[in-house]
Amino acid sequence: MSSRLVRNSVLLVVLAVFGLALLWTYMLGGSEAKPYTYSQLLTDAANGNVKTIQMDGDRLTVQLSTQEEPVTAIAPMSTTRSAAPPATRTRPTVRLRSSSTRSSPAPPAASSRC
Repeated sequence: MSSRLVRNSVLLVVLAVFGLALLWTYMLGGSEAKPYTYSQLLTDAANGNVKTIQMDGDRLTVQLSTQEEPVTAIAPMSTTRSAAPPATRTRPTVRLRSSSTRSSPAPPAASSRC
């Protein structure tokens, strides 16, 4: 009977620790600062408040002149794609044969019977 009591006590302690960890996570999760948006980055850049910007994919790490800690903004997809400039884009060339150079149609294939 004592082994059953020990097993239940250990299970109860594990569940209590897990519950406290979840509670702690939710309590701390609500105190995050307001996210730094791409439009805020554009405004700060126009006002001259940006020291440096590092780009890693769509993630922009921005060092502002008004803060010590860098902030992170997510760039829109249209700014992260690299597109060829219009002058270097090529279109496929399609050439049509004139009716005078058209060859006669090929004869139908002979069928073979066994």
